[in-house]
Amino acid sequence: MFITIVCCMKPIVTIIILLYAAIALTACTPSVEIVQSLEGTWQLTTTNKDEYCSTVSIDSIPITVPFVISLPHTLEDKKTGNKITLDESGFVWIQKEFVLDTVPAQDVALQIGEIMNADRAYCNGVFIGASGRFPPHFKSAWNQFRHYTIPATLLHKGKNLLSIKIYYDAEFWINAPLRLVSDSSGKAAFDCINFMRVHLMQAMFFIMLTLAIFFIVMFYYQRDSVEYLFFGLACLSVSFPQLLHFIENLYPDVPYSSNTVLKVSQPGLIFFPALLNLFYRYHVGRNKLWITSIYLLIPVVLTGLLIFQKTRSDILFIRNLSIVVSILFMIDLFVTSGLQLMQHKKAGLLIFIGIVPMVILGLHDVLAFGFKIIPSDVVLYVYGLPFLLFIIAIYLVNIFITALQQSKELNVQLQQLLQDARKLAYLEKELEIARTIQNQLLPSEIPHLKGMDIAIRFQPALRIGGDIYNIFQLKDGVVIFLADVVGHGIPAAMIASMVNILFKMFQMLSVDPGLLLRSLNINICNMLPQTFVTAACLYINRYEKFVRIARAGHPSIIIQKADGNIVEYMPQGKALGLKTDNKYETLNQAVSPGDKILIYTDGIVEAIDINKNMFGSERLIDIVGKTKEVSCAESIEAIYSELIHFVGDTSALEDDVTLIMIKIE
Repeated sequence: MFITIVCCMKPIVTIIILLYAAIALTACTPSVEIVQSLEGTWQLTTTNKDEYCSTVSIDSIPITVPFVISLPHTLEDKKTGNKITLDESGFVWIQKEFVLDTVPAQDVALQIGEIMNADRAYCNGVFIGASGRFPPHFKSAWNQFRHYTIPATLLHKGKNLLSIKIYYDAEFWINAPLRLVSDSSGKAAFDCINFMRVHLMQAMFFIMLTLAIFFIVMFYYQRDSVEYLFFGLACLSVSFPQLLHFIENLYPDVPYSSNTVLKVSQPGLIFFPALLNLFYRYHVGRNKLWITSIYLLIPVVLTGLLIFQKTRSDILFIRNLSIVVSILFMIDLFVTSGLQLMQHKKAGLLIFIGIVPMVILGLHDVLAFGFKIIPSDVVLYVYGLPFLLFIIAIYLVNIFITALQQSKELNVQLQQLLQDARKLAYLEKELEIARTIQNQLLPSEIPHLKGMDIAIRFQPALRIGGDIYNIFQLKDGVVIFLADVVGHGIPAAMIASMVNILFKMFQMLSVDPGLLLRSLNINICNMLPQTFVTAACLYINRYEKFVRIARAGHPSIIIQKADGNIVEYMPQGKALGLKTDNKYETLNQAVSPGDKILIYTDGIVEAIDINKNMFGSERLIDIVGKTKEVSCAESIEAIYSELIHFVGDTSALEDDVTLIMIKIE
């Protein structure tokens, strides 16, 4: 298992290396020639008058920038006792006087980390730049780094005045850095920071949109893999709303309001945790219909509430409420992942490895913005979610490619077998060829599993039939597959080999035998028309002590309980190869130590004696009951001996005989 995990981790390690490269890229921001830092005390006043672009307000109060508040909020000047109340939305002016000893020979620039939501900046009463749009066509300039060029001709020796008119709605903050820099060096830094904040993120979400389309198309062609659908929808739920935000940033003149963007974008983020959770549950086989219904109903209700909100603050309230619900979804996801790890399943590592980039990027932001240890102007934590989805996507694609490679290898083997069959058939050795092919497809040995005793008896008829079986060992138990192809000779043997190849292609689905049989049926109908195959599939979990049973037109599955009681189980399911839309029931049955499970082909119960009497299932069950206390091997040998005695001789068998018995210890 360790080697398998390492092989799957190779592309993921590549992603983590790229992650470190992204962090290194933020440290490569061009150096800036700082003229003067503007962080510290500014004056704030609530007014919509434009004359404050050139005059200092007389009714302002001091604030310390960087600046973050929750709205509504009351600001107070501790010295004068003056108070200003900021409502949930409105206009403010912030002003700062700065002193220059000499007039710069070259242009300078005002740089601000971010202002929420929109702003217009002035220097000595002259407009120098704007971000976002003021009402009535409000557009938020969230996450934009500000760079406003100030011509040297606007500055003079001594005092100069910076005035910024800000429109805020439900959110209000001013982020570092605030500084005057030389315009030439500042532009280089501005381009680099905005590339990391906007353009690179936009590109990543375009990639995620492509992944969404890819996995949804994969689901379209492979309907049984529901996890592909949920993962594709999870990628779509993150990429689409983020792309809307970037459109708002890059194309503010597009005719729709910022609140409309918020309403359209937030449902995607509300749905994401539920969709990611459902993807993982379907992937590890822990899905239930009622869980799926509840997990989808919660974001639907929250989205309905959000759409009908009228103010930005109410929209953000529903968004924040959804974050609390998202935390619960993520806790459930980690619990499910942890259970997979406890069962030593590779899928359990998926989520924990996926959050490694989020932890690394979060640590970078803490060191950069909390402790000021790392120089950075770019918040990287927001990249964690795309990296998580990229890692999951690589994991799924790796599984898909591995299955394709195995399919190609098996196909090459099949082609080789077919070529050998043609050559030998030319030499009139049909029976010997068929028997050789059939033996090659059977397991070379019976796996020894702790907690289980398994015995097998396979007796091909003189006229070669189409019985085939396979045993697939899992960490938590075993999967046993038995199929009977109608017909004899090389054609039946060839079809049996193709059925076995298809089983190996879809063996990842074997924890749900009904789903496995459904996938086999669809492919047999498409690839082998007019083929009739009966089959039975068992998944036995040796830790949780249960068996999952599914059958396709096959004889009943017999379970002898430890107390001697014998029950026949016949889950619904027609033979493989009849109709593509056939359904196959998976029956769950608890087992306990001492229980015996028997599956067999119809060559036993349909065997006839010299008087044309059938051996029958009642005779078979009677022998099982009489051999309760002996081992599986002895029990099967007793059944076979009674069968040969019944028909008279091995040569009288007209069909293959296969018996597989499992005892729970």
